[in-house]
Order: sequence, then structure tokens, then C-alpha cells
Amino acid sequence: MRFLVGAAALGALGASACTFWYPKPNALQAPVPAHRAVQVWSGGKSYDLHDVTVQRDTVRGSTNWTTLECDTCVVALAVPAVDSVKVKRVSIPATILFSLTALATITFVAIRASFGGPGS
Repeated sequence: MRFLVGAAALGALGASACTFWYPKPNALQAPVPAHRAVQVWSGGKSYDLHDVTVQRDTVRGSTNWTTLECDTCVVALAVPAVDSVKVKRVSIPATILFSLTALATITFVAIRASFGGPGS
């Protein structure tokens, strides 16, 4: 059972660890899907936003996965003040490579343990 919990945790880590930010200058021109994480740079500072909306001249989003009713979690920036925009992307090759490496490591440890090695 402990093995399955460890494998599931490692899989979740692998799926989330293989992401990166890539520049997408026109990300704010179309409606942004609510689940899409957007990194907005303004005045040398970055803001990782969710639930991003653009209304005329203002970009508005939440700094965490809360609703926009949380006043302390909301960031509003003037569109002209936005220097750049990046969106989060999953690297499929990196995720596959990480997952295969983790699976090989777990398999090796399980086989070694079955032969009475360290950790058995």
C-alpha cells in the first residue's frame, strides 16, 4: 500500500513539475479561459494570475485559486502598464521522460526489495 501511495505522489509531482512559462503577447486579446494561469509582468514585477478578465483598459485576476470575491487576492493592472504576458504550458516530452525515469526507479527498488536487499 505504501508503494502505491508513493507512486501516486511521484506521478502527481511529475505531471506538475514539467511545466514552464512561455511568452504569448496576444494572450490578453482573446477571452482567457478561467483555468488558464497567466503570468503578467508590469513595472519589473510578475503576477501569477488565475480567472483573468480584461475589461476595456484593465487586466484583473486572482493571485490564487480563489474566487474574485476575495478582495485581498485580486490584482488589477492597467493594460498599458503590462510589459509582457506569459502562459503556463506543459512539456509533454519532459513529463514522459520524468515518468519513465520514476517508473524505472520504483521498479528497481521494488525488485531489489523482493530479493531481500536494503529497505526490505
